[in-house]
Amino acid sequence: MKTIKKQQNKMRVFLTIITLLAANGLWAQKNSGYSPKFEKGQSAVYEFSLEQTQSGTPDSINTMLDFTSIIEDDNNLFRGIERKEPYLSCKVRLTVLDVSPFTTTIQVDLLESVNYTKKKLEPVSDSLFYHRVGDIFKKRPLIFTFTSDMKSYIVSNSEEVSAEISETLIKLVYGENPSESAAPIYSYNRYATQALSLMGKPYIKFLTHLYALYAPSLLDLIQTFANPLTEGSVTKGRPLDGTNRLMEYFTSITTKDKQGEWTSITDLYKYTTPYYSSDNEDNWADGIADDSVEVDSIASDEDYDYDTVSVDTDYIDTAEWDTTEWDSVVEDYEYEPDTTLEETDRAVYTHTETRIGKDSWPTEISKTITLEDNGVAWIYRRKVKKVKETQQKK
Repeated sequence: MKTIKKQQNKMRVFLTIITLLAANGLWAQKNSGYSPKFEKGQSAVYEFSLEQTQSGTPDSINTMLDFTSIIEDDNNLFRGIERKEPYLSCKVRLTVLDVSPFTTTIQVDLLESVNYTKKKLEPVSDSLFYHRVGDIFKKRPLIFTFTSDMKSYIVSNSEEVSAEISETLIKLVYGENPSESAAPIYSYNRYATQALSLMGKPYIKFLTHLYALYAPSLLDLIQTFANPLTEGSVTKGRPLDGTNRLMEYFTSITTKDKQGEWTSITDLYKYTTPYYSSDNEDNWADGIADDSVEVDSIASDEDYDYDTVSVDTDYIDTAEWDTTEWDSVVEDYEYEPDTTLEETDRAVYTHTETRIGKDSWPTEISKTITLEDNGVAWIYRRKVKKVKETQQKK
């Protein structure tokens, strides 16, 4: 009898341990949050739209608000011309090529590229650059290999794509038969010259940002993949009250429904000094030196930096003032930023919504920014939406 009871007790202990482990496992799974788990062969098509409008009548000079400093992304290639257009749209397809325990490989096909207004591509050389590089991207998709957490990536086929782009850029800037002593044939060739100068530098994000010139939605998708979601709400700061220009008020709420679909909504309030497109319209010379590009400075396949790109997952810059060692200076000096609200400062409100399907694909990513200045409400709407793929007419 005692032996039987001992065996029964051991069995109860064993079952209890199994139950606890299972319960802990289920709890961890429930609260682990969203992180993309794709399967080989999955595919999704995304439409992108960007609309900038205003309610009210702006003056004759400040006809469009420049949202560059407000958005705070790191893509300033060609001074972020997509942020200075009243309306843009494009379409891309993402296909999962391979999944391993350590990496996920995704191919991005450009189905419809953004069409910029004539004003932004007015010079013949700029128009040639845009369309010729666009032709390369339409026939050569980019292939991204992400780490398992989707926070870092490399462009797997960067060598072949970069080689073709370099050849095209050299011909645009120096002519069909360039030599080492050749001078640029288009001194006003802004975009091609800037792109060519970056090809020879360890600018890891260059291809991604160049592709985003044709499909801005790529950056939204990469950022969403890198941001894990956890159910719950977050509040940081307090509502703006006009006492401190550095004040920020951030709230977010993230939920997951019974079907396994995620919804994340965030609101950010802060102060900014508005700038208008007219303020920077003639400022191209700052970032481009037309005569500084040499043919032999173009990177070869061996020189190009193929290190991984890490995606910044913070909603604001996390740099802190105390990271500088001020005590290394002879005289101690503690920097205190001026927090006085200036007459030119305005409150800006950013509202974002992200919806993720149970198959890990985002179904909608939207951002709306609103700023009121001198009786005019400026509104920036950016949206990426998953759509059904339609057959292309031949």
